[in-house]
Amino acid sequence: MRSNRFPKVLVVLLFALACAIGVFNQSRSRPEGDLPRARFDDASPLGGKGLRLVLANLGYAVKRADVRLKGMPGDARVWILLDPQTQFGRAESDALLNWIKNGGTLIVAATPGYFRDFSMVSATTPRGRLDAALGLQQDEWYSSPLVKPNDEPLPTLSPLNWNAPSVYRSGVKKATASGGTFVLNRPHSEIAGTPFQAEIARLDYGKGRVIITPDALLFTNYALAHDDNAVLVTNFVRAHMVPKDGAIYWDERNHVDKNAPEIRPNLAYYLWRPPLRWAILQLLGAGLLAWAFYGRRLGAAVPLPDSEPVTRASNFALAMGALFRKANRPRAASAIIGEEFRRTLVRRLGMSVADSDKSIAERAAGISGLPAPMIDRLLLRGKNPPDSEADALAIAQEMEIVIRRLSR
Repeated sequence: MRSNRFPKVLVVLLFALACAIGVFNQSRSRPEGDLPRARFDDASPLGGKGLRLVLANLGYAVKRADVRLKGMPGDARVWILLDPQTQFGRAESDALLNWIKNGGTLIVAATPGYFRDFSMVSATTPRGRLDAALGLQQDEWYSSPLVKPNDEPLPTLSPLNWNAPSVYRSGVKKATASGGTFVLNRPHSEIAGTPFQAEIARLDYGKGRVIITPDALLFTNYALAHDDNAVLVTNFVRAHMVPKDGAIYWDERNHVDKNAPEIRPNLAYYLWRPPLRWAILQLLGAGLLAWAFYGRRLGAAVPLPDSEPVTRASNFALAMGALFRKANRPRAASAIIGEEFRRTLVRRLGMSVADSDKSIAERAAGISGLPAPMIDRLLLRGKNPPDSEADALAIAQEMEIVIRRLSR
């Protein structure tokens, strides 16, 4: 008896290999160094103090929102949401969306994909619901990592790929960003982007609009010091607001709903996170293939019932067709049925097997009342059986009709 030990060992080895590959990919996917957050008072290279000072020098009132809000402030004209670690409640998320619909302007940096893989940000959280409402496609949240050259503390800035001219490009000859892209599944206009994905996009949402970037690197102190980045970023504000007409709010809230259930990730949660999810699915497919190649037939073979002999031509054709199909001789069954049909006709008509098909067909037609050409065709098809089993079964059924008419 053949042992099933080898398939089991193979499945265990594949599972261990898939887990190792998944852990390796996760470790490679983690961002090195600090994540660009562009915070309000952060003077570090990846902070946002420089942008706040630039906006203040232009005459704009810049305020920070870092507490729970019962509603959107009445003087808010532009809302800046850059920090991927910003959290707020569901009611606040709905209030922000309604504020945009009524004419507000939101400048938002999408949450990088690698950060989403190792955080609790999902479509079920208020921040995730906000991203989903804006049309950010979760499976392609962020297609490019923040690339850091060897021994360099800061990521590389890549030139933006401009699309059609827009008001945001006024005074901008050259601008650089992280090189990251994202996908929107809502109608939008690309300010910059590749033929397949967007680098900066504008989304009209009700009466308002949303300016979306793949991350917060463009708004950091480090990026604003390069090329015309400061002009580009301030154009996002100047295009929709004039100084002393309300205020710009910098969203740095960090709280969740009071009654929100606590999320405790378990082993199944971490195993289902990409890329371990794809490794497990590949393992499942490999296991199914191993089972198909090395598995054994379950149970004993069931013999064909032999309670009564096969007498009808149609049943005989099905049984013999299955038998000869296994032997790779599909036409053999039709040939046997044709020979049996001729012998039966000769025996019942009292004729000799040496008689011609035409004579046998004419004699059978006179007794059965069936057309002689039909019987002659059946005799000919018995000598030249068809390749198709369906045609063979149809001919066998016609032969059965002739035999029954002769038996009356």
